Amino acid sequence: MTVINKEMVESMKQTRDELKLKTHLMKMDAQDEWEKMEHKYTKLKSNMESASESFSEMSEKFVEANKLALGELKTGYDNIVSSFK
Repeated sequence: MTVINKEMVESMKQTRDELKLKTHLMKMDAQDEWEKMEHKYTKLKSNMESASESFSEMSEKFVEANKLALGELKTGYDNIVSSFK
């Protein structure tokens, strides 16, 4: 192998190592985000189950709070999906 080829291989190895680390960190970030979203989902689900069976009987404040929670969940899930692209 010539000097140029050894340098090319070493450069590729360095790039590979960097990508491996970034991929690992991305997975950790996605896992952290997932855990946050699971907590919010569980809380929202609990709120909805404990609420009146008829949405028309819910207070406006309750409805708005849950709309906000749903928006946060959607944004969080979208962020997780984006991290895998």
